[in-house]
Amino acid sequence: MFYRKMFVIGLLLLLGACGQEEASIRPADLTEREEAILKMMADPSFVFDFDLPDDDGEISVWIEHYQSGRLDNDRFLDLTAPVAQNGFFTFVSTIQGKDGTQLFRLGINSDGDAIGSSLAMDPEHLEEMSGTWAALQEEKRWEADEEKVLAYIGFSSGSRMSSLSQDFFEDPDNHLDELEQYDDAYVMKAKREK
Repeated sequence: MFYRKMFVIGLLLLLGACGQEEASIRPADLTEREEAILKMMADPSFVFDFDLPDDDGEISVWIEHYQSGRLDNDRFLDLTAPVAQNGFFTFVSTIQGKDGTQLFRLGINSDGDAIGSSLAMDPEHLEEMSGTWAALQEEKRWEADEEKVLAYIGFSSGSRMSSLSQDFFEDPDNHLDELEQYDDAYVMKAKREK
């Protein structure tokens, strides 16, 4: 009788835990073909998958622009869309045309619905600069109203620059000084709206 009660209690706890899924975000697991297509079309490019516990939420994604470590534009590109339980977003940067215009694109796709936006930058703005980029490397739990840093692209006219630390992705507010090494930095963020 004791074991039966323990089994029932354990089963109830397990079912309760399964019913309380957590939202998460992670780098997309792309096929070799998908990676090749993205590299032909845009480099750098970032794709992130998300899962939500229910399907009546909204997600915002945006890019912040920093100049020499100071915030210049907190919503350089900005998208908000209703989403289902899962989907993905993309952030790509390409050089367009003979004049070398830098084009940034941002998109959200969920349940077959897609929304996107793009913005072209004057090529003179980034002339003679080197670039580096990185993105979130592992799956993260994602609380409602929590902002997550997903990726960045940094440009510098100097001879030395390095990648941002993983601490920047974990706690960007306390590591903003790392952006000072770049003349221009574009930081992609996402937020689950309540």
